Amino acid sequence: TAPHMRRPLCLLLLLLPACGEPIPSASMPHDRLSAEAEALVQTMLTSDDLDARGAAYKQLATLGPVVVPRMIQILDEDSGNDGNGAWAAEVLILLGPDAEPAMEALAQQLIETTECNATTSTALLSIGKPAVPHLMRALSSEHPEARVWAVDALMKLAEHAGAAIPGIVKLLEDEDEDVRQAAVWALRDFGARAHPAATRKLLTMLGPDDEVDRSDVVDALAAAVSTNEQVRARLEALSKDDPDEYVRERAAGALTGE
Repeated sequence: TAPHMRRPLCLLLLLLPACGEPIPSASMPHDRLSAEAEALVQTMLTSDDLDARGAAYKQLATLGPVVVPRMIQILDEDSGNDGNGAWAAEVLILLGPDAEPAMEALAQQLIETTECNATTSTALLSIGKPAVPHLMRALSSEHPEARVWAVDALMKLAEHAGAAIPGIVKLLEDEDEDVRQAAVWALRDFGARAHPAATRKLLTMLGPDDEVDRSDVVDALAAAVSTNEQVRARLEALSKDDPDEYVRERAAGALTGE
């Protein structure tokens, strides 16, 4: 090696880490939080002061994606009985799209427990479009609460969730009234995309004995009026003869596009 090359080469060798040691990088994932951050986690999970818990989860969220693996661990370990998963989900809600790596853990929490369904579904909702397949899985949960909250989140993601329509239509026959009602609301917001898949079943729900609010069913059918003569005829009859004034009003509005 030429003399003028020796010094830079020696400096380079000195700067290299020992064999087998990774070069530190600001972009490398961190599986462990700092001691200060872990102290916040413990406050969030164990403090008797709810205000302190709330302050801790908000502060954790300001740390950004670095906290996501720890929140996933909490979700995976939560039995559904101690509420820890709910606190982790609160952090993930504030992280929004940065919480995407936690989608599987959130979905499992939503599907398998009756705890914190609103919080876990909201965390998935805050992630946005990538969470749609995970919310669709929750439509088949054995827990009615999970099905309701999954439908609610998909309704709010309707722009990206057209693939969920068949699963939501199926829930119009669910044994749980709240699930059926949630499905009607969602199909109303999906609008024309929900038809003709939902048309026949929604028509059967206009009978006087159905427990779901029939005015909401009318609203869900409104998008099918311009292309379905059976729907138009049924709404015309309701607008004139239904004993419920509000149903008559909504049917007339659907026919005129109001």
